[in-house]
Amino acid sequence: MKVMDKLKKRLYLATYKFFLFTFQIQLKALQTLESVFQCRERSVACPFINALAPHIVMVLNDMCINKPTREDQLTVTLAAIKIMENLVERTEDHLSMYYQSHSPRIKQFYSLFN
Repeated sequence: MKVMDKLKKRLYLATYKFFLFTFQIQLKALQTLESVFQCRERSVACPFINALAPHIVMVLNDMCINKPTREDQLTVTLAAIKIMENLVERTEDHLSMYYQSHSPRIKQFYSLFN
């Protein structure tokens, strides 16, 4: 099994069991995911983003239903929000570069929104 597959499986399992961990461990897992997600090499970051970002959304969804009442819960929620903000920003940057590097028709369409 490739090293990337092993890492992906470990992170996936860790995130899948996210709700069983204490808030300290959840926070550490989110911080680790954030550093993996920020990797400049897309071939490394994208598989992790595709596999694990939905779980972060689930965490945030659960926090909307069961509002954080303690400081450690709030810290985990803010860390998850920060990761999602970074992913949205990264996606916007990627789309911007994609549209700017393609045909004049796409550039013209993109200019309508700037």
